[in-house]
Amino acid sequence: MHTYIHTYVHTYTHARRGARAYTHLPIPCRLIFLLQVEKGPGFGTNFTLVCPYALLAHYHEQDFARSEGVEPNLIRVWVGLEDADEIIAAFDRALRMAL
Repeated sequence: MHTYIHTYVHTYTHARRGARAYTHLPIPCRLIFLLQVEKGPGFGTNFTLVCPYALLAHYHEQDFARSEGVEPNLIRVWVGLEDADEIIAAFDRALRMAL
């Protein structure tokens, strides 16, 4: 099995087991996996998105980004047009599980 496929299958298998499957990850990574919102970069979407900004925007320059104050675990959130209470509840659930 190709390494990428194996990693994906492993991650998916852990995801089916619930929040406890992510305890080996840093809290920001757990939060991203556990948030029940779309994942990815936002380019004018009207729905909520979350992504690991430092990793996505500065993948090949992590040391430079860190020297400029961009923490490697920085999460970027685009807030969409969903009901505010739904968005808050999604973050509340994910934060409770991630911590």
